[in-house]
Amino acid sequence: MTDLAISTQPDSDRTVRLIATGEIDMASAEQVTAAAGKALTTHTPAHLIIDLTAVTFLDSTGIAALLAARHLAEEQSCTLRVTGIHGIVERVLDVTGLLGVLDGPPPHC
Repeated sequence: MTDLAISTQPDSDRTVRLIATGEIDMASAEQVTAAAGKALTTHTPAHLIIDLTAVTFLDSTGIAALLAARHLAEEQSCTLRVTGIHGIVERVLDVTGLLGVLDGPPPHC
């Protein structure tokens, strides 16, 4: 079993940051989607940032969770950006063609 911790930090009244620590895989991916959904409904931000600086592993279910979080954000007219991408996480997102999609500048609202 892998461990994943996610903390929520409102950066301002318009931005909320989710900070993930650990591995995002089949056992923990749902936590990412749930945390994003909770942040969106609790804080109703204009911008949601998912910080992966402390994430050491990401598999296909983790990718699906990030894309689901992006979809949830878009449904609420909120932009989502993934930051802190490095190491194996960067490699996985690069190989799948999602690196520029998730870490690029947020689209204009």
